[in-house]
Amino acid sequence: MTEFHQDGMVTNLHSLYEIFDRETYLYALEEKLEDYSRHLHLCLLLPCLVTELYNRAVMDPIVKQIRQVRYLDSVIVAFGGTSDPEEFAKAKEYFGRLETDRRKVRLVWIGGPNVQQVFQIIRQRELPVGEPGKGQSVWMTLGYIFGLEEADVIALHDCDIVTYDRVLLGRLIEPVANPNNDFEFCKGYYARVSPTERSMKGRVTRLFVAPFVDTLRDVSRTMGYPDLEKFFSYHRMFKYPLAGEFSFTARLGRGLNVSYDWGLEVSTLSEVYDRV
Repeated sequence: MTEFHQDGMVTNLHSLYEIFDRETYLYALEEKLEDYSRHLHLCLLLPCLVTELYNRAVMDPIVKQIRQVRYLDSVIVAFGGTSDPEEFAKAKEYFGRLETDRRKVRLVWIGGPNVQQVFQIIRQRELPVGEPGKGQSVWMTLGYIFGLEEADVIALHDCDIVTYDRVLLGRLIEPVANPNNDFEFCKGYYARVSPTERSMKGRVTRLFVAPFVDTLRDVSRTMGYPDLEKFFSYHRMFKYPLAGEFSFTARLGRGLNVSYDWGLEVSTLSEVYDRV
């Protein structure tokens, strides 16, 4: 049965199109996004480790799909996991194929000397810069994006999605980019099913996060903390709170205290709850 239920304060935009013609839906979706892009600058942020760059069985399909998209103004790659100039040169060449007359491609080399020098300057002022990883890469690269002042809507997704389809990207951006909506943040997710192993994934969410948050919500209610109960209820409304796909307006993004170490996905949801 196709899912259509809405529960709580978070709007669910279900993929009802799957029971109709997927190609017709994709065409209409991208046509709308191309129309929005005449008035908005749409940016895609890709956090990519050097190990993911060489996992071509996954990366090549992702890049192939993104190349077919015409509504993005820029793709910014947060390239981490290496300080080797040769690896960075290979990454620039690989992601360079995404550049078009309309779309710019830039790489922020997290392990490179320029970014490391920035980190050192921050540390000298006794301010933390987090730990190497996705959170730190996204934190630094968002600062770069905001400094350019060229993006109105920013989308982010991981580079390890084995079932990637550009419908995912379009559906991730459209709710925030659509001027007829009032959404400032969109959390995406995809089915955690392995096409090769034919098994259900998402064990951390199913076996730990969901029961843990349920318990915190119940304890908050029992102890008489209604604000905390509401906060944990909000987190529980997301099917995959650990999913790495989300989009937001640049205006909202500038006000988010982005986690630069661990827990980027959950802390971002918490920040959105506080700000929105």
